[in-house]
Amino acid sequence: MKILFDLLHPAHVHVFKNVIAELQKNGHQVIVTSREKDHTVFLLDKYGIKHTCLSKIAKNKVGLLVEFLVRAFKLMVICRREKPDLMVGIMGAIIAPVGKLMGIPSHTYYDTEIAKLTNQYVYKLTTKFITPNCYTDAVPPAIHVQYNGYHELAYLHPNRFTPDAKVLNELGLKEGDTFFVMRFVSWEASHDIGQKGLSLENKRRLIEFLEPIGKIIITSENELPQEFERFRMTISPEKMHDVLYYTALFVGEGATMASECAMLGTPAIYINSLNLGYIQDLERLGLIFSFRNDEKVFDFIKELVTSNGINKTEWQKKAKQLLADKIDLTEFMMKMMLQAGKS
Repeated sequence: MKILFDLLHPAHVHVFKNVIAELQKNGHQVIVTSREKDHTVFLLDKYGIKHTCLSKIAKNKVGLLVEFLVRAFKLMVICRREKPDLMVGIMGAIIAPVGKLMGIPSHTYYDTEIAKLTNQYVYKLTTKFITPNCYTDAVPPAIHVQYNGYHELAYLHPNRFTPDAKVLNELGLKEGDTFFVMRFVSWEASHDIGQKGLSLENKRRLIEFLEPIGKIIITSENELPQEFERFRMTISPEKMHDVLYYTALFVGEGATMASECAMLGTPAIYINSLNLGYIQDLERLGLIFSFRNDEKVFDFIKELVTSNGINKTEWQKKAKQLLADKIDLTEFMMKMMLQAGKS
């Protein structure tokens, strides 16, 4: 088979890196198109995945529309030349319409119900819309495929991930040292418009409370206020999951990173007005604490930390119980793609 992957975000690289390797190992041809957003290109290069960058993320609605048109045109040119048997991606914003126009099947993986505008046209155009079974939006049954898991299990399932304690040396730490990770998002994604997370005041209060207890590491999509720059994470982005495994507590506005912590047995506080099915599911299972606004976050974190509610042994037991009931998503994706090749 010849399969084209369209990767728009660093998280997409993580989701598909293992299945790309598996396909290539089994003699299938892989084409990868990328987008200059955050560390997407860096990660592809780091993992040795050959790719063609089609666009750079735009900064506003008009720019996003222009980028969409440019990206779609460039993808059509590649499809005419390479003639892939299948296109695969997350969200499906480009592969679904291009696939429909060119008669190429598309598999769209997604877990974000609130991207209403994109979802409504992708539902009509994609061949398969593949979601975790906790996805809450109504997808046309003819195209909907569900699986028992989460996107993050394509790369954080125990079959795919082993934490590397050497990352602690790079942070100036050793095993057993306490440190905290905070994540701030840029609010530039289409589904982030009108949403909000932590206020500057509460970021400051949290740092002042946590800093005497342990080292603080901040990862941010945007420039940080100068007062926070000394906390910015400086290690290479592909080591982020090792960092999350060993941290005592994650506090952030990013749903993906909060979900990753749940897979890794790390307590996670998620502050974002977005209401996502997989976050609700992990919250129900007691693996994430989710807040739609930051009014009560500080008091909650203070109580959690001082009462030893971040005991890693207990949280890793919870994660182990979760993973025992979930699939290896890479294995599932491999089967889905090969089945498409036979149909």
